[in-house]
Amino acid sequence: MPNSHFELRVTLRDPTLLTKAKQVVVSSFFERIKQAAWAGTYQCIAENVSGRALSRNITVQSGFIKKRFDKQPKDVEVTINQAVHFDCQAPKGFPPPVIRWEKEKQPIKASQNIRPSQNGLTILNSKLENDGKYTCIAENVAGSISSNSARLVVLKKPEIEEFPKR
Repeated sequence: MPNSHFELRVTLRDPTLLTKAKQVVVSSFFERIKQAAWAGTYQCIAENVSGRALSRNITVQSGFIKKRFDKQPKDVEVTINQAVHFDCQAPKGFPPPVIRWEKEKQPIKASQNIRPSQNGLTILNSKLENDGKYTCIAENVAGSISSNSARLVVLKKPEIEEFPKR
């Protein structure tokens, strides 16, 4: 609703109710605005015979995010030094959701070996410490949604130890 004006007026007979009513009415009114997804900046004006009170401006952003990912990461098993890629395609949303990744509920930062992207997560050279559960998270102004966690199992190649000769 760009360039539109909306004013909520509250008229009370008892001046002592002004502060309490302002908090209650304003919060419930702005909840309704969020539910209706009206984008814009709003301010509440409450007045009675004793005076007038203005709320702070509140900016409401409109947006949505679907509840399901178009593509979710899947469990992978690799050996040390192998590359691995987890696919993740964010659900539809407005504005388009941004993807971030977590391992064991901790944020993943890009490095020379780990490359998070909007389409997935690539580990160029798997190490034992990369073993764990990975989750794709899509976020925008409407909220966030997490994918199913995918398990990465990094296996060490078997080694045969020679026993000393007696």
